[in-house]
Amino acid sequence: MLIIRAKQIAVLDAAMLASFRRRMLAHLQSVFPEHTATWGEHRTVAVIDASVSHAGRFGIVAERDVARFVGLVVGLGPEFPDRPETAWTHELLQAPHLAPDARVDRLYAGLEPQFPTLAPLWQAWRT
Repeated sequence: MLIIRAKQIAVLDAAMLASFRRRMLAHLQSVFPEHTATWGEHRTVAVIDASVSHAGRFGIVAERDVARFVGLVVGLGPEFPDRPETAWTHELLQAPHLAPDARVDRLYAGLEPQFPTLAPLWQAWRT
């Protein structure tokens, strides 16, 4: 029988987060080169980490959905659910009747026409 101890799980979690950070950093550098060049790697990783936590507060924990949420935070700012023009997103993010992936899908569907300047972000997640 295989026994995985809590310390081993913590190491695996840390390794998975580090891998996600690296991949997300590369993705953001390709989709938002101006942002990431201005911020530098350290600040961009800090934004990724804060966005991961922010997504978790809404129950968004699947990697693809978290990555899409991070893109929204970078493109629109971390306060996007609280701004008047996007206030509807806050209610959607907390909708208990929708699965987290459905919430993120609806965010993208609703925000894309509102923010056409973020075309690289919308195109990056079409697949």
